[in-house]
Amino acid sequence: MTSRDRLSQFKVLTFDVVGTLIDFEGGMLAYLRQSGAAPAHVSDEAILDAYRGSRTAGKTLRYPDDLERCYFDLVRDCGLKDDKALARGFRDSAEAWPAFPDSVSALKRLGSRYRLVAMTNAQRWALDHFARTLGNPFWDSISVDEALCEKPDPNFFGFARGRISRSGIVRDEILHVAQSQYHDTAGSSAGRARKASAAPLPCRNSPSPISIFRPLRVLLTRLAYDNAPSHPSRTSENPGAD
Repeated sequence: MTSRDRLSQFKVLTFDVVGTLIDFEGGMLAYLRQSGAAPAHVSDEAILDAYRGSRTAGKTLRYPDDLERCYFDLVRDCGLKDDKALARGFRDSAEAWPAFPDSVSALKRLGSRYRLVAMTNAQRWALDHFARTLGNPFWDSISVDEALCEKPDPNFFGFARGRISRSGIVRDEILHVAQSQYHDTAGSSAGRARKASAAPLPCRNSPSPISIFRPLRVLLTRLAYDNAPSHPSRTSENPGAD
């Protein structure tokens, strides 16, 4: 079976959001610079390194509420201004994080051929902002608040498969697209580079990704113009609808 044939079997594309469609690092750095919280002599990479250390140190809260706690680790490690209001603003900056330049147009094209589902470890309040930034392209969306666990926990993907299956769609018809293979396709990735993986929606014995595409727009363009089946417009069949 060719790569094109394999892609054409899918009816639903599920997406990681933060780091794949939404430029959270750029958004966080913009807030810290524009607010005056970050000293000019501290590099962006030093801030991001300290941020990653804080986020992987344990005792984290749900995201992006956790950014308020994380801010004070950056105060200690990077010399940010010690200010509660700035810490709260760091958390709230998620509302204004930008989409990557290719995200909105690609999702619009993909939405004419596939049902699009957002799957994120972010909280619902943040996901709602991300969806608006992206042009509200999603047929359904799942946040940590619904799944009650975070990727790469297999229970997250099981929850998503069950939710999507209510519309008669089986696992082999679902393709998951993500920037982080660790969280989303049972591999690992590191560094600032934005690259995308595509794999059948993971389960406990998830297969290797179909392909690795670099940059993400190459994957999105490939999917958008692949000979994939079209689907009806969004209706009350949406598994997230009440």
